[in-house]
Amino acid sequence: MEKYSAITSTLERTKNRIERDRMFMPAPAFSKKENTPIEKSKRIAKSLKDYWYFDKVYFPKAMYGDGFFKESWFHHEIAELTEKPGLHTILAPREHAKTAVMKKRFIWKTLRGDWSFVGIMSENLPQARRIMDSLSKLLSMNERIKNDFPHEIISDNGD
Repeated sequence: MEKYSAITSTLERTKNRIERDRMFMPAPAFSKKENTPIEKSKRIAKSLKDYWYFDKVYFPKAMYGDGFFKESWFHHEIAELTEKPGLHTILAPREHAKTAVMKKRFIWKTLRGDWSFVGIMSENLPQARRIMDSLSKLLSMNERIKNDFPHEIISDNGD
């Protein structure tokens, strides 16, 4: 049995918090030119049809600071799993944006009205709670999403 280390535990929690906070850098608001009724309507229509356009528009490079990486074939494979029924297990090394892709895909599918109920599974319950918490924060703190997709989070608790 592995010995418990308060230092290791604290370092892991700190690392997880930093990773979570990186996703919450504010996205620059749309400019006046980008936010005319016609431009807004075109942007919404295209983003509802094209996930990768949605990703680029509502989660721009500026949100990631130095942590932005262009999507790869692996990210496309992960995103496509949301179109297939059933339970999917994604195995890949840490730091490959598995969770980030799924969070953004979750938001996109929810805003489109594709999903009415979704379960989040992770290595452990606290990690699954953090994923749900970050989804709530991404929806409530992203000014671009709030501008184009007004919404209300009815319940946001730690259960």
